[in-house]
Amino acid sequence: MVRCFPWNGRKHYGADTSRQRHDHARSPSCNIRIAERPFYQDSKSIKSTILPSRSLSTILDDFSRYIVGWKLCTNMKVGDVTETLNIALAASGCDSVKVEHKPRLLSNNGGCYIAEDLADWLKDRKMEQRHGAPGHPQTQGKIERWHQTLKNRILLENYFFHEGLEAQIGAFIDHYNNRRYRESLGNLTPADVYFGRRNEILKQRKRIKQQTIQHRRLQHHANAA
Repeated sequence: MVRCFPWNGRKHYGADTSRQRHDHARSPSCNIRIAERPFYQDSKSIKSTILPSRSLSTILDDFSRYIVGWKLCTNMKVGDVTETLNIALAASGCDSVKVEHKPRLLSNNGGCYIAEDLADWLKDRKMEQRHGAPGHPQTQGKIERWHQTLKNRILLENYFFHEGLEAQIGAFIDHYNNRRYRESLGNLTPADVYFGRRNEILKQRKRIKQQTIQHRRLQHHANAA
């Protein structure tokens, strides 16, 4: 079981980047990380000069900026939102182990996010939802920045088929999660933070830095002798 930090009491849940708000859950058969921070969910229209417009539904982990789940849709309805959430819950392991608090869903005020069907779906799964303040897109700043980064890369090419666009998005998400280092994360990848490798990597870097400094000092003294 994991304990979740208390909500700050505001009407709209804002982004929180505290490095302390994460934990691990253990079960007899697995050791997985439970994302107790908010899941950002947003959709963004992707327009190509050849393909009709598509909507990309994305779930982003607040703490690590890791893309937990995504789905390329021909339109954006409640069913697309819940399907993307199911993908993210399965990927994070929250659907297979017992947790005290499911991740909170932080979304904008689009029609598919304020629908009663979505509210009922979340209630059945004991998940809370927070909406960003109207006219204040900075609340979803992390996922908005992600969509801008994606579109700047993806739309450099034209796509003739839905499958081609989907494959290109999948390849970029894999790069973003596993090979794109972020200064805001201490020059780590989102996957390093999401899967709990952060402290080990930073300790290793510190050890290498100390060894390098010591080696240079010895080399300097040897050259000066």
